[in-house]
Amino acid sequence: MSPQAETFYKAWLEKNAYVTVLIYCGLIIFLLPVFHFALQIVPGVTGDSMATRMVSVLTSAAIAIALLLVPRTRKHALHLQFVNVTVALLVIVALIVQHHDHYAYVAAGLLVIVGAQQAFYRPTDLIATITIGFLFQIAYSYSAGFLTDPVNVATLVIYGSGYILAFVPAFFRMQIQQRELLSRIEAIEVRGELEQVHAITHLGNWQVDLITGETDWSAEMMRIFRMPLETPAEKLRGVFESSIHPDDRDDVEAAFERSMRERVPFTVEHRVFTADYTMRWVQVQGQHQFDSAGNALQRLAVVLDITERKHAEERLRNLAAFDQLTNLPNRATLEQHLRDALAIPDAHCSILFLDLDRFKDINDSLGHAVGDAMLCAVSERLLMMLPEGGTLARWGGDEFLMLVHDTDDMRIERLAHQLIRSIVEPFSVEQYELVITGSIGIARAPKDGTDVGVLIRNADTAMYYAKERSREAYAFFQKSMHDAAAARHHVQNELHKAIRNNRLMLHYQPIIDISTGKVIAAEALLRWIGPDGSVRTPEDFITIAEDTGEIVPIGTWALQDACRQIKAWQLHDQRISVAVNVSARQLEHPEFLDTLSLILRQSSIDPSLLDIEVTETALLSNTDALFDTLAMIRSLGPRISIDDFGTGYSTFAYLKRFKVDALKLDGSFVNGIDRIADRAIAESIVKVAHALGLRVIAEGVEHESQLHILSEMR
Repeated sequence: MSPQAETFYKAWLEKNAYVTVLIYCGLIIFLLPVFHFALQIVPGVTGDSMATRMVSVLTSAAIAIALLLVPRTRKHALHLQFVNVTVALLVIVALIVQHHDHYAYVAAGLLVIVGAQQAFYRPTDLIATITIGFLFQIAYSYSAGFLTDPVNVATLVIYGSGYILAFVPAFFRMQIQQRELLSRIEAIEVRGELEQVHAITHLGNWQVDLITGETDWSAEMMRIFRMPLETPAEKLRGVFESSIHPDDRDDVEAAFERSMRERVPFTVEHRVFTADYTMRWVQVQGQHQFDSAGNALQRLAVVLDITERKHAEERLRNLAAFDQLTNLPNRATLEQHLRDALAIPDAHCSILFLDLDRFKDINDSLGHAVGDAMLCAVSERLLMMLPEGGTLARWGGDEFLMLVHDTDDMRIERLAHQLIRSIVEPFSVEQYELVITGSIGIARAPKDGTDVGVLIRNADTAMYYAKERSREAYAFFQKSMHDAAAARHHVQNELHKAIRNNRLMLHYQPIIDISTGKVIAAEALLRWIGPDGSVRTPEDFITIAEDTGEIVPIGTWALQDACRQIKAWQLHDQRISVAVNVSARQLEHPEFLDTLSLILRQSSIDPSLLDIEVTETALLSNTDALFDTLAMIRSLGPRISIDDFGTGYSTFAYLKRFKVDALKLDGSFVNGIDRIADRAIAESIVKVAHALGLRVIAEGVEHESQLHILSEMR
């Protein structure tokens, strides 16, 4: 017997023994005095002792009072019953001996023996009582002097036989009673274990009698439906059926009807409303029981709470269909919506491919957290502009796609204009006020394609065309754009091959000191030898190289070749420094400083002969990371110059934060230096630069007049 079963068994014995003791106390208190008077009318009976009877009566009364008034005594009910019945038996035996084995008292004693065996739940208690009573009878008859009297011997034999006959059925009754009780305990234990399993798995039992409507729910079923565990069975009738979500009721009833019609199990998943008005998902699996005539009698089912599983499935669907940052539909969802739109006969729809301009600057300067917040703000603003029935999706990074079911050029153009103007309005993100622009490419179906991939690719091509033409622009796809896009891809592929096939070269343009006329430095000019042998200048490929990232390996090669040339001049006793232009994309590369340091070590040149040129526009981002990189470059030894000075939003503010060695006056000022305005600008730049201790280099000096003016400016 398990500890739990033993505890339950003891509790059952205590409870039943308590009731039994009170019953027997009442019988003894009532019957013993009654028998005193009843036996007086029997012939040959002399008056017996009421005082002797009162010993048992008072004992029973004391036991009953104690049990009723002192609850703590109830756990000793089995022992009190033993005392109660044993005292009563001893009193009866004493009366029998006192009346010399009168038949009436012998008969009364036998009745007590028969009744006593029903008072016990343990065979040991009955054996002890019988033994004590029989030994007391022998001892008392011996003390009375008639132990060996034939009548007394016969009485003892009768009582001994009576004790045995009473004990045998009582013993079997107790065994049967104990086995039945233990079976009930085991059933309760199994049910309890099953309830625990059901509680862990959220599995409830549901049973309904289809004839009477009687319903039985398990404890877990109650918990699933938020019902009090003590809810009576009659209040459960129809609760399950009425809790089914109205939208699911037809499916559930159809599953039940099919199960009854075809006599097969049923499984159905549906929503229910619980007692606290919350909605849960359940899976119901079960079957019906039928009579011999084929009529359904009962519906038996297990009910599994699958709410968490449904929520997890919903989250997975969201992950698969929506962008987790902006909560917009993602690429796969947009493609499916477009595929559905194109499947409609004579479909007319448009794709607007929007890309944010220079969004990378926000991530680099303010961090990705601000960038993410900015993307969310942009998506919210774009959603406000979305036409009815359209789809706005995040394509990836800072790219958005809008699907609209319209191909009217005027309406689409108006929408594109509104989208661009809405983006230009400043955004308040955290503590920053940010301004950004966007470019949009537009492709229409069926005019520009009837395939999902083709239509999106054409919109992408138009977007790049708009971006190259100007910021804040949009463009409709034209077939001629394919040629430009194809040429762009061709340049990209050939440029990648040029690095491997050594088809890049540097030309060196001399830098002359005006005061002496001597060559003091040179500027490295990158050239690309095309597959056809033609020489291409940076204007043909640098923008593509920067967009594709090829500028990084190209820049590394240029630094290596420039250092090789410096070393060659050093070997011929010529200290000529070389200026190499480095793009912002190179400076942002995490391995740039290590690469530069390695090149300087391998070439073993004087680092001061290498001049790193940075365009003014690269410095306008004014990021701490960029200035840290420039400071590290200076620590390695190379000098730093500002290229194309005056072409951007020229400012000397960054020169206060960081020391450079020279400014290069853009050729556009030199070309028009004979004009008063250009000359005034150039002269002011030179004066400020000299005041800051900077050298000034003028680009593109081609005429004597230009040289003369620049000489006057020193």
